[in-house]
Amino acid sequence: MSETERTQMARRAFARCYELRYQVELFAPAEVVDPALTYFRCVRGFRNAVGKGLRHTDQDFERYTEQMKDTLADARDAMRKDLELSETAGEGD
Repeated sequence: MSETERTQMARRAFARCYELRYQVELFAPAEVVDPALTYFRCVRGFRNAVGKGLRHTDQDFERYTEQMKDTLADARDAMRKDLELSETAGEGD
């Protein structure tokens, strides 16, 4: 597969993520948006690397994988913390 074909395929696969990113930016507090955008950018960087030919056997593949896991964990933790604060805040009403 050519670099152009890989790039187009990777972009098509990632396109749905933009809508979700915009939704998070509109509705979530900054404490959630910031780590979510960090994760988004990390995955987008991986997409770009795959489009340029990154393979699972390449040395950088593991670095991208670990970075994606770490930034996803940070985003999840922020979302969970926000939900817990929201539930606690509503109990006093």
